[in-house]
Amino acid sequence: MLYARINQETNEVLEFPIFEVTLRDRLSNTVLPDVITDFHLAGTNYVCVEAPPLGTINLRNTETHSIAPTSAVYMPNFEKFMREYELVEVPIGNRPARNENRLKTLRKRRKDAFAELDAKIMQVQSQIRLGLTPSADLAELDAKAQAWRDFTSQNIWDIDEFTFFTI
Repeated sequence: MLYARINQETNEVLEFPIFEVTLRDRLSNTVLPDVITDFHLAGTNYVCVEAPPLGTINLRNTETHSIAPTSAVYMPNFEKFMREYELVEVPIGNRPARNENRLKTLRKRRKDAFAELDAKIMQVQSQIRLGLTPSADLAELDAKAQAWRDFTSQNIWDIDEFTFFTI
């Protein structure tokens, strides 16, 4: 969770982001539970700043930029503060490790997807042997597998692993 220091009268965000360790240091005279909520911060100038629902951030990481929470805004309809995200530049020295981590993530997704694909191919082959109508086209499944094998020939930052590695 991230936190913000606010003007309670106007809901103006004075400081964001504040990490939990910093919040605990600043409120060292206050007993805070393991999981801090707005209830526990009542009477202070601090609030919890929630992440927006999944799928609502329309930004994409690139080799040179990453998605980061850069501000918080009060949402009167929900009576809470929500994070706003922007693309921020990644320092040049961090980019090689970032690319390696991206490749590692994509390879893990591919490995998991291949396990599903292998099961699907076995099912289709069994259906064909039994004279049943196949539930999928083997040629399409083979083409998907080849695309997965060749993914490193693409810009790894252009791949949406949540849709690319689906059957």
